[in-house]
Amino acid sequence: MLSVTDVSRRYPRMSRPAVAGVSFELDRGRTLAIVGESGAGKSTLARMIVGLERPTSGQIALDGRDVRTRYGTVSPLQMVVQNPFDGLHPLHSIGWSVGEPLRRRPRRERRARVGELLELVGIDARRMGERPRAFSGGQLQRVVMARALAADPQVLICDEPTSALDVSVQAQILNLILRLQSELQFACVLVTHDLGVVRVLAEDVLVLKDGAVVEQRPANDLFAAPEADYTRELLAAERPVVAVGES
Repeated sequence: MLSVTDVSRRYPRMSRPAVAGVSFELDRGRTLAIVGESGAGKSTLARMIVGLERPTSGQIALDGRDVRTRYGTVSPLQMVVQNPFDGLHPLHSIGWSVGEPLRRRPRRERRARVGELLELVGIDARRMGERPRAFSGGQLQRVVMARALAADPQVLICDEPTSALDVSVQAQILNLILRLQSELQFACVLVTHDLGVVRVLAEDVLVLKDGAVVEQRPANDLFAAPEADYTRELLAAERPVVAVGES
């Protein structure tokens, strides 16, 4: 469904590409994890996939068509950002933020759908009139997911969705992503430096270093027998994650 072909991104005055010749394919209902240390090019690649940046070269296609973000339209690719405050307007209610992708619908229909989405991610719909400051970090991450799901995305890009959360809340968010993907069957691109999170969520893994692919394999194979020294270094630094179902 999602096809990334030989994608590169160069910035002026950089000695190397931020992303260099990355390719992969992702089917509906599956999760690909893009892993690597800070500066590896993970977030740049994610921004290109969702259409916030254009590749210097290469192609990103959804169902065979180039991915392009057009003003005034709702994209079938949506992103859940690392800091949920970045995805919500601090002066508007969470209901306003979740409902923004639905702005073309009648007001009553939009409000009903916002309530459904909040309940879907575990937030009481009666709180839709409250502002972001009334919620915890874990609750706001759920709200940001509800906003992304309002667009009925085919692909959900999760950029470090649990890195700012404590371990118990992290497990809740991982469980939520697994449940939502099972119910809605969107494809998921998980951007993370945390291989413990990858073990829980991903079927496939792409390892980036300095913008280039170091290793690209099914998750079970990579964890059982990593081929690259860099991947082994990442595995050695892996942090434990509360198991699914424990929170």
